[in-house]
This record gives sequence, structure tokens and C-alpha cells, in this order.
Amino acid sequence: MTMKQKTRKLTQKQTKFKENILKGDNGTQAAIKAGYAIKSARVVAHNNITNSNIMSEINRRNKELEKKTNWDVEKLVKKHENIIEQAEDKGDLSTATANVIAIGKTFAAYTDNINNSQVQPVSELTAEDKAELKRLAMLSTGIKLVS
Repeated sequence: MTMKQKTRKLTQKQTKFKENILKGDNGTQAAIKAGYAIKSARVVAHNNITNSNIMSEINRRNKELEKKTNWDVEKLVKKHENIIEQAEDKGDLSTATANVIAIGKTFAAYTDNINNSQVQPVSELTAEDKAELKRLAMLSTGIKLVS
């Protein structure tokens, strides 16, 4: 935040958006539940996530939760990693995958702010694209895909 930017009180919708994000909703879901129009939810989600006032509120609340629960991101990730290791040892790929996704969500690695006009239909993928997707799937699941 620059010197000229002032911390402004969040609107009612922004407050609901923040609360939904803290509950674990993705940006679009949080925007819709906060009362924003479905058509503009992705754009609103992006704008809200990049809004320094909203993010400072989210960060403040996360710090409060860390103090209250004695859990921080590092401890959470380690717990998920342990679950992943145990699940993989048992061959439980569903649990392992769910925990990998949970780690990704912890770091906001997944976004729903994708411009669908840039998504390439599967039928248009090149052989190289398909090979790369198979490689990535194998890395994330440990399962070798056959053609």
C-alpha cells in the first residue's frame, strides 16, 4: 500500500466475500455467495483478491487464527505431507490427492480466474501437449497413464 492509499472500510459485499474466502471458498464462489452477479463473479473475485484492504483483513484474520489455534501454514503443510505419505503407503490415492490439493489451496496455487476464451479444447491439443499432460498427471498421482 502506498502512502496515498488509505485503508477504507470494506463494503458489506466485500466483508461477506472475505468471510467466504476464509471459510475456504474459491474466489468465484465467495463472490456469488457475497451477492455479486454470477456473470461478473470471476472478475469481482480477481478485483477483491487484489484489493489491499481486503487482503490485509484476510491476513489479519489468518494471524488471529494462527495465534488462537496454534496452527500456521508450515505446520498445516507438514500435517498434509504426513497424511499424503501415509495414504500413498496404503495405496489410497484419493486421500493423497485430496491432501495435495489442500496444500495447493493453502498457497492459493489454484485460481478460478481463468479466461475461458483462452482454454484450448482437448480435441485441439497437439501430441506434445497430450504427452505433457500425461507426464504432469503421473507426477501428481504416481499413476502411469496408458494411451
